[in-house]
Amino acid sequence: MASSEMVHVLEHCRIAPPPGSVDGKSLSLTFFDLPWLHFPLMKLFFFYEFSHPKTYFVETIIPRLKHSLSLTLKHFFPLSGNLIFPLDCSIPEIRYKDGDSVSLTFVEGSFDFDHLSGNHQRNDIDFHPLAVQMSPASTTFGPLIVPLLAIQDCGQGSNWAPLNLLELFGKVKFEGCQSQLSTNNVRATFLLRRAEVQRLKKWVIPQIPKQSHVSAFTVICAYVWSCMIKARSRSGEDVGENELEHFAFTADCRTLLDPPIPAAYFGNCLMGGLATTKSTRLIQEDGFIVAAKSIREAIHERVRNKGGVLKGVQQWVSDLKSLNRMRMAAVVGSPRFQVIMWILGSVDLRNMKSYHEIDTLHLMVAKIMRKI
Repeated sequence: MASSEMVHVLEHCRIAPPPGSVDGKSLSLTFFDLPWLHFPLMKLFFFYEFSHPKTYFVETIIPRLKHSLSLTLKHFFPLSGNLIFPLDCSIPEIRYKDGDSVSLTFVEGSFDFDHLSGNHQRNDIDFHPLAVQMSPASTTFGPLIVPLLAIQDCGQGSNWAPLNLLELFGKVKFEGCQSQLSTNNVRATFLLRRAEVQRLKKWVIPQIPKQSHVSAFTVICAYVWSCMIKARSRSGEDVGENELEHFAFTADCRTLLDPPIPAAYFGNCLMGGLATTKSTRLIQEDGFIVAAKSIREAIHERVRNKGGVLKGVQQWVSDLKSLNRMRMAAVVGSPRFQVIMWILGSVDLRNMKSYHEIDTLHLMVAKIMRKI
């Protein structure tokens, strides 16, 4: 559908925290940061309906967004800095100095707003023109220096039409960890509302010993996982009797460490979990129950491990790589870090999408808040 010719750059600039508002600082990466350097990064798309003329967007909205971003970066200044890989092979660090900035691009395109913001099936390639271009890594000063964040605002329309689409996302990328954009994948969004989640819980709870608590995360993942396996089975897929299916997920472990890490901690603090069961069990009528029990047990095994949540941490990445990727589903991100979507006055949020360059299940927990 979309092509690079459909995008016209309105403005490209760099935004820094207010001058003198933040002193130079360095933050060494922790163990929890390092595994994610080798994974393609998830991006977020926010679709807003904007009925004002293009001149209002350029003369009023763009200056406000730039000013707001600058003030925000005062509090999240590491995102303005760079990821540094020292030549002496010491621990990589995020380094910020006064004047470091974020790349911000405003572009206009003739995209089909309803098509991109909808929940129906769409080709992955339709989203490619929205991808922000990161500045390349630099070795000017010796160590490898990688920009941390780039943001792109994208408006639909022409010179005479009102803008219809704002698209904002950030991503981290450095050379050696780039993946090819998919051209043959189909993407769709499925919504489970609170009442539907409660019905799934009522279905599972009687099957759990002692009527234990069952989380929304567990039943949603179990439902999607079992449906995926059943759909593949009914498509004629040939699966061996003992073929194993894997469901990988991450969980917030800030409160599970000793001592606990404050809830306001902004960095990575995720641990991995893995549920495994036979494909033949998931395709049965009670496959959803089987999936829910498997995921719930995997969570409890990780959280209640007598050796602590970090037991076996040395093997986390190698164990994951040893699994058959074709028999794996994975949740990207952590539902604990809730995305707050603001409705900005007359600019209404139509939808939000997460986008990943590998085949994954995206589970997003979001709150809608209206600006006063």
